Amino acid sequence: MRLSSKHLAIIVGVLLSLAYPLALHGVESITKNDVTFTFNHISQDTILVIDVYNKSDVQIRLAIDGIEEKPVNSGGSSKINRICTRSVRLNYGTTSGPVMWQKPEPAAVYNEPVHVEEPVSEPNVQSGQPVRNEETRYVRKSEPQGNFSAIERLNADPYFSQEAVNSFIDNVESYMDGLAVARNKSAYISEYNLRSFVSDASDELSVKSGEIPAIASGLISTSGITDSADRVTIMNLVIETLRNRLSQRQQALSRLQETLETVPEEEKTPGTPLEDNIVNYAVIAVIVLILIIWFIVAVRRKKKNRHQTRVERRQNIEKPSAEDQASIVVRRRTTSMLKKQSLEDVIGNPAYYVMNLDDYVADSAVRTIYIKNTCIKEVYNLYADDLRKSDSPKEDGCMVLGRWVHDETAQSYDVSLESVVFPGDDAVFKEYELNFGGKIKLRIAERLRKLRHDTNLQYDLTCWIHSHPGLGVFFSNSDDNVQMQLRHAQHPLFLTAFVVDILTPEQEMGIFTFRHDGTMNSKSDLIRLHSLEDMYRWAVESEAVSFNRQDCFNILASAANHSPYCAGIYLNNNSIIDLASLVLNPVQGIIGWVIGSRVDDAGRTDFIATAMAADAARPATGIIGVLVSVSQFSLPTIRRLIAGMKIPASFAIVYSSKQMSLTSIPMTGGEMMSDSSFYGDDNIDNLKIWTRRKR
Repeated sequence: MRLSSKHLAIIVGVLLSLAYPLALHGVESITKNDVTFTFNHISQDTILVIDVYNKSDVQIRLAIDGIEEKPVNSGGSSKINRICTRSVRLNYGTTSGPVMWQKPEPAAVYNEPVHVEEPVSEPNVQSGQPVRNEETRYVRKSEPQGNFSAIERLNADPYFSQEAVNSFIDNVESYMDGLAVARNKSAYISEYNLRSFVSDASDELSVKSGEIPAIASGLISTSGITDSADRVTIMNLVIETLRNRLSQRQQALSRLQETLETVPEEEKTPGTPLEDNIVNYAVIAVIVLILIIWFIVAVRRKKKNRHQTRVERRQNIEKPSAEDQASIVVRRRTTSMLKKQSLEDVIGNPAYYVMNLDDYVADSAVRTIYIKNTCIKEVYNLYADDLRKSDSPKEDGCMVLGRWVHDETAQSYDVSLESVVFPGDDAVFKEYELNFGGKIKLRIAERLRKLRHDTNLQYDLTCWIHSHPGLGVFFSNSDDNVQMQLRHAQHPLFLTAFVVDILTPEQEMGIFTFRHDGTMNSKSDLIRLHSLEDMYRWAVESEAVSFNRQDCFNILASAANHSPYCAGIYLNNNSIIDLASLVLNPVQGIIGWVIGSRVDDAGRTDFIATAMAADAARPATGIIGVLVSVSQFSLPTIRRLIAGMKIPASFAIVYSSKQMSLTSIPMTGGEMMSDSSFYGDDNIDNLKIWTRRKR
């Protein structure tokens, strides 16, 4: 007997519904009308709905506290992960079905233990040592005392309570219903100020997301919990509840925002057929009148030009004098150039690391990735700093900007990774949590504006990178949610994601992309992992290969003599821009570090500066020089400032704020050369002018 795909789906759904409760001890389930939903008790009258399995022959919807989830087809399943405080109902289309769970009456006695999740390690079969898996397993612990008190206080919060969340969702749904039937959608949006509503609500969501740890801590501190293990467990539960309720608000807001994006900023108000005809006739009349006037003016101008030509032929006209020439005004028509989608300067460029995705991922909509060597070094420096705290590793990450081109024939993308954007001070990085915060969006917008303006090329967010220290390389459900939020509206498939386990010897890295069908790759699709260590070694070597002296400014060129150990200090455009920004600060002392590499060639050593970092943001690797600021140049003062410097540098760049001058001093063994004939002198304005001309 041959089974249809529908019957196979039903069988798979049944097997999953039987296997899942067995895998998660303590998870309860309720089945009605061949529909099963699983849940965990959070408090006496609150449950966490985990998922639903539809083994019936019709499409169903699960309504949690009156709010319907997305439909689940026959034989299918859906992850829910929503808090429920009143009821869970089974609906069929527009028809209400049976109640599957309902909040118990006040007199009901709750005797069953509540369980929460706690990550554990399991021993390696061969070595017997505990290891972390890419998918965290869980054991259950009884609910600690004080859990109900914390949740009860949470449900009284004016923003995070389920009642407040439901009210917000109802408000958004009413706006969408009104917009659906509005005759003039633009007028309706303007009347209710919906675009500002979405913007303000989004900003509030971002602020509340950053306040979650503080709110959870406040709820726990008033719950009377004394046991530290219980406090940690309740803290994790409350934080998960807060995030879940923020997610409910975000989903409703996203639906409204997507609807608003389909409506143009201005929309013509529909009128009656008579009004429309009058308007049309008026427009036609105006156009005809303009044509008549233009025709009359053109005829008169032509006659005047003919007359002027005859006069000029009769007269011997001399050339205009210098005074006449000075009054001549030349006007040129200018057009704004569109930003180009191009990787012409990237392909074949030795400064870019090339990754053919066919070697890494089984099915990828991204064909080739080009990573700039400076970008690799910045990412490596980020995680090199984290490795100093390997005993308490935390997740960390950044965003990367670049360009992309689309091959319509192959339906694939080539992308570049060129400029790293780090999160702001509102980011939250913990052992199992990665929150980029809201300030990074402003940083990305400003960097994109500058890149597009300076290059006239279309830069976009092409990749985001984060770490799984000690957890292995995989793409979690939370990572998938971030990927969906960051993707491009018109071309979502070119966005890539890198996941690095910095606690492995070679810093193993996985590349996760969209498949051609729009779904996201998982760990099972990876053909092989890459090494961030290998990429960094290549980046250091490639700077020497791609180094072109004509593309850089040598600040030692003015020196009378040149040491073979520091013959030249070459600054590229980026490092000069960084330098000009750092010296604006009047603070004296060590104000920054020169980042780059050295090139040994024909018995001489040159140094290439690719960036400069502020003293507080000192990178872990790549330092070649130190940047010092003084009011007036004085060798004893400079020696005293760098005497306690723990990091070896090959040269010092000294900025004098009074003279606005730069003095470059080679160093050997951590000491400055005393012979001033080896010093280079220049002016900060000369570097700025050179940079503008080079760009």
